[in-house]
Amino acid sequence: MNALDAVITLVESNAQLSLVEAAVGEVLFSAIVLETALSNPLLKPGISVKLLFKEMEVSLAKHLTGELSLRNRFPVEVLAIEQGAILSAVKLSFQGQILNSVITTRSLLRMQIVVGEHIEALVKSNEIVIAS
Repeated sequence: MNALDAVITLVESNAQLSLVEAAVGEVLFSAIVLETALSNPLLKPGISVKLLFKEMEVSLAKHLTGELSLRNRFPVEVLAIEQGAILSAVKLSFQGQILNSVITTRSLLRMQIVVGEHIEALVKSNEIVIAS
């Protein structure tokens, strides 16, 4: 499980769910959670939290241009690659924090991802969990 230290900057809620924005350094992340500030006291600006997301939910991109509906898009450096027959694990660095991505080996080879390269990581808002 990937974990990033963050600080909540904004919470927008309706009756059942919230869109939460949290800063990791200068980069804003968004998460959709099935809670509101009334049901979870963590959902307030200024609160320090952990953003949690699975390795399988981290997509990787090179030379990505244009607009995407995917809100969490952030720069990473490739630290290590463990290539398997079907899946490959890619170890990443983001602002000094270690993250992991698991992608298909076919994608790894097609994209020619190499150690030391600077690429982008992407995570859908509904795949991020907020924890204390």
